[in-house]
Amino acid sequence: RNYFAHTHTHTHTHANADHITYIDESGTSLFSSKSQNGGNPVECTVGDTNVPEAIDVVLREMKEGEVSQVHADKSTMFVFGLAPPAGSNIQEGSDVDFTIEVTDIQKGKESWNLSHAEKIALCTERKGQGNALFKAGNYRRAAISYRSAIKLFADANSKDNEKREASHAKLPCLLNATMCCIKLGKYDQGLKDVNQALEIDGNNVKGLYRRGIIHRELGNFVESHQDFNHVQDLDSTLPELSREIALLKRAEKQQNKRDKKAFTKMFSGISDPSDSAPEAAQQ
Repeated sequence: RNYFAHTHTHTHTHANADHITYIDESGTSLFSSKSQNGGNPVECTVGDTNVPEAIDVVLREMKEGEVSQVHADKSTMFVFGLAPPAGSNIQEGSDVDFTIEVTDIQKGKESWNLSHAEKIALCTERKGQGNALFKAGNYRRAAISYRSAIKLFADANSKDNEKREASHAKLPCLLNATMCCIKLGKYDQGLKDVNQALEIDGNNVKGLYRRGIIHRELGNFVESHQDFNHVQDLDSTLPELSREIALLKRAEKQQNKRDKKAFTKMFSGISDPSDSAPEAAQQ
């Protein structure tokens, strides 16, 4: 099985893996946690940024007593500061095959069963995890952490003051998820995230600025100008704004050149019917 990304709405879920064995293409063992851990199970916390993404995702899907054989893409394993187990023959930056057996899973509460205070605390924790991942350059996994924080507040049956607190907690997560999308070039998803953020605070400078960038990258030049103009009205001292506006004007100019070239090519093969009269009319 190939694993890449997943989201969750539990509080802390712990899984005890009887062993995690890494193997090469020929089936030769490169490392076994069982032999390195005195025969004791390895405890993993789902969502822990010290656990490689592929293992984290597999543990979310497995049940007690299950054994999984996994092929993990190199981008989901020992990257962004995560190193292979000490004493292993695993090379960083390479795809990894491994076998994992789960002996025990202790699931945390579902989000709908959390108190409002617990949701706020867990949101803060997941935002912190996302920030650490973002700082390490792991934008995809950071976005997963931010969205898992946002999903904690999917329950609409809360009091007005709790909704305000939830919005306040969600806002930086939405803005940060937007930034992850910009880094990853996922502009359509980024637009959805930033629009949610601006529903909470329509004058948020970061939100308007990032949406202006996204609109520019999507070719929505009018909307991009509108957002950048709004930012300028709110904070004309923002140092990056003049550069982004310059990039917008350059993108518009390039698009106009492409449009003009396409228009010229489209009509270059069309002749004027008046240039050649029918033979019968010439007699």
